[in-house]
Amino acid sequence: MWRARGKAFALLIVYYFLISACSSRPQSQTIPFFLHSTEISEPTSTQSPRVEAPQTKTREVTSKDMVTTTLTYDEEEIRSQQASADQGHLTLNVSDPAYAAMDYLSTHCPDFGKVEEPPRYLKLEDQVMAVLEIESTGNVYTVTLEKLARQDDTGVWFVTQIKTQAR
Repeated sequence: MWRARGKAFALLIVYYFLISACSSRPQSQTIPFFLHSTEISEPTSTQSPRVEAPQTKTREVTSKDMVTTTLTYDEEEIRSQQASADQGHLTLNVSDPAYAAMDYLSTHCPDFGKVEEPPRYLKLEDQVMAVLEIESTGNVYTVTLEKLARQDDTGVWFVTQIKTQAR
């Protein structure tokens, strides 16, 4: 009888660790009751760093349905993001302006909803400046991106202007 309970307990522990390894939450946030500890380490992130919000953000209402937001970055932020890309982080922000625009909108615009169609390029100049139109639930975004640090294939795309129009 004790042997059966021991096997059941061992299976329970193995099952827990298999499930927690597949979970999207970090393991340090989920501690089973039978392994409770007073020392909880902070979860470490393995994700690459994201482009942070710029230092200066100017909002201008151009009509009742259109809002234009102009973004400016300080030199240190530009150099920091370019150095991060040179180290292998932010790889999609380097190669794809559409990804950089979608990443920025999804992390910094609370009303950015489900994207209904792929982004549409309105303008692409020498891989230095791009203008995209992205339709999401409720709004249409016209996003201007520029390579501010380096104007070649290794430069990072920065969002410099967002025009939001309600549908």
